[in-house]
Amino acid sequence: MESGQRHFPRPAIAAQHIATFRRGLISSRVMFARRQMGKTTYLLQDLAPAAQEAGYRVAYVDVSQSPDPGHALAEAIRGAVKRSRMAWLTNRLPVPAAWRHDGKIALTDALLMANRQSCPILLLVDEAQTLSLPAHENLAYALRALLDVRRNEVKALFAGTADKAQPRRFGLAGDPFFQWAYAEQFPVLGPEFVEFVVSSFKRSGSHPLPLESALHAFTHLHARPGAFGHFVACYMARNDGDVEAALTITIRHEAARATPYRSGA
Repeated sequence: MESGQRHFPRPAIAAQHIATFRRGLISSRVMFARRQMGKTTYLLQDLAPAAQEAGYRVAYVDVSQSPDPGHALAEAIRGAVKRSRMAWLTNRLPVPAAWRHDGKIALTDALLMANRQSCPILLLVDEAQTLSLPAHENLAYALRALLDVRRNEVKALFAGTADKAQPRRFGLAGDPFFQWAYAEQFPVLGPEFVEFVVSSFKRSGSHPLPLESALHAFTHLHARPGAFGHFVACYMARNDGDVEAALTITIRHEAARATPYRSGA
């Protein structure tokens, strides 16, 4: 996520995703990228608001943050249903007892609720590579089957991390679960993003960040908005204009956290 600076909007990508779902030919997409490339920020601050304006009820869930992704998915969908025109009825419905014991049952029931809605639901599944773990294999295939049956009522975008440390994971790397959905690589941000950050710096009254220096840092950090956000925060905290010092600290910070893939990183 781009931290440390104002949000850089990406409306064109959001419009493309929504247009694809509206055509009806594709109901599920897989979007992958390396860590800290801004996927979560895009989902929450670009795609979700645009989808709501387009008439979708948005259900967002980070499946890496739950010990039971099935329950997490079900609760996200139930939450989206509660915000629909049938909220007056759904809010009065108790959570079925079976939900507490079986995530697949919870997910099935939640999708049945979605089927009764007048508005389609857009399910945004963050850190979706979690579903490719052996422990979640049965859930993953159940989800695939359920989404295929409910393709007219529920659209889904799976966003996940594909690092060199986990080459076997994620759609194009050969995971069978994700090969059924249209796969795409999340677009990498370029100089326009850096220019946006530098411009925000000027308006904030902070110590000036030269564009050339910012581009230098962005390149050294492999065009990762998350790492660049840490650099910006470090540069602001130092308040001495020492770009190289801030960059060195950021590189060390990134190296320290560059362990083999951890779900939710």
